[in-house]
Amino acid sequence: MSQGDGPNPLALMREEFDSDYLYVMGHPGRVAEAPEEVLAVFGAPDERKRVSFGELMDEDPQRSQELLHDASTIGGYSGGCVLGFRTREVAALHYWGDPVTGNRAFKMTALLAHEVGRFLR
Repeated sequence: MSQGDGPNPLALMREEFDSDYLYVMGHPGRVAEAPEEVLAVFGAPDERKRVSFGELMDEDPQRSQELLHDASTIGGYSGGCVLGFRTREVAALHYWGDPVTGNRAFKMTALLAHEVGRFLR
C-alpha cells in the first residue's frame, strides 16, 4: 500500500448468507445512564467501536429480506456491517435490535436488488 492509500473496501455478499456464526460492527455513542444489562455486555458506552459476536436465528417468513441474529447491540450499531466468520463479505446491515425477539439486519442481496443498490455497486 502506498502512502495515502486506505484499506481495501469491504466486499458485498451477492448470495444468501450461509453461516451460523456472525459478528456485527458498531459505534455506540456515550450513554449517561446505561442499564445494568448494557453495562454487563458493553461496559460504559464511550464512543468507541465495538464488535459483537452472535448466531444466525431462524428467518421470519414474513420478512424474508431481513437477517435475524442474536449479537448484542445498542444504539450506534444501526447501519453496522454484519459479517460471517467464514467470509470477508458484508452479509447485511444491522438496523434494529430487540433482546427478546432478535436483532434485524437488511440482507445485502435485498439491498442490491432494491433501487438503493445502485449506490452500493
